[in-house]
Amino acid sequence: MKVLTIKQPWAWCILNCGKDIENRSWSTSYRGPLLIHAGKSMTKAEYERVAGFIREEGKVPPPFDGLERGGIVGVVDLVDVVTESDSSWFGGDEYGLVLANPRLLPFHPMVGQLGLRKPPADYRIPEPINSVALIKNRPGSKSGGVHSTTVIDTRIPVMTAIKDPENTLIIETTKGKVVIAMRPDLAPGHVAHIKKLAREGFYDGIVFHRVIPNFMAQTGCPKGTGTGNSKYPDLKAEFNKEPHVRGTASMARASSPNSANSQFFICFGDSGFLDGQYTVWGQVVEGMDNVDKIKTGEPVQNPDKMISVKVAADVK
Repeated sequence: MKVLTIKQPWAWCILNCGKDIENRSWSTSYRGPLLIHAGKSMTKAEYERVAGFIREEGKVPPPFDGLERGGIVGVVDLVDVVTESDSSWFGGDEYGLVLANPRLLPFHPMVGQLGLRKPPADYRIPEPINSVALIKNRPGSKSGGVHSTTVIDTRIPVMTAIKDPENTLIIETTKGKVVIAMRPDLAPGHVAHIKKLAREGFYDGIVFHRVIPNFMAQTGCPKGTGTGNSKYPDLKAEFNKEPHVRGTASMARASSPNSANSQFFICFGDSGFLDGQYTVWGQVVEGMDNVDKIKTGEPVQNPDKMISVKVAADVK
């Protein structure tokens, strides 16, 4: 685990406003949990400049005196470092740290430092705040209590305990982490195939090329068009009685029942008309709110993508 100091309100944007890139002049090979330390310094001019970005994202910026500073305020996952990005938060700096799965944490005072560093030896991540984030006044600010105008519904769930790591898929997307509990009891051939592709890195970087509101988000095409598949033969259908509901992971196919290969989709809601015609192989158990954020379209312009796809048993 590492700590990175970020000025307010930028730190607030990462945890509450979908800021998925942190711009830096340096790179790092580190990947994993990253504690967000809100720096102590912040001028009124800096605040007003960033508040403009927040309003452009359709959010209400927190009050100047309501931002916590000088301590740890949350945690994210550092999943990649890029030199190019379609994210609106990428500032064209030399490097962009790609952040996913933001979780708010209770404020913990700490002195800031430059660069990535280890947290204090005695620091332990407390339970994330997983329902409503309350932006409170700092001690010593002019007005006490909680600002009612700064209640932000984050709806970010706490990490679900993984019961079967060998049959759990962890997908880091440009909108955050998505965890799928795979069902080898329903579709053993499909689950084995998906795990093989994940372990070969096949899915890493593949976009969500077809995303229909209130229906589903489809991915898994190496061409990004819906016309491509893996190098392996198509799969024999494993249609089952599991219904297509919100969070269902099911296999895409052509007209032939036995034409599924690498493409799959995640349902946004009940889609019973697909039952018995497509192979259900898993269920989202964490991060469905991140699936909801995936850009829509047929085709999608500047689509979101799967940054990495791993079997949980392989994650150290």
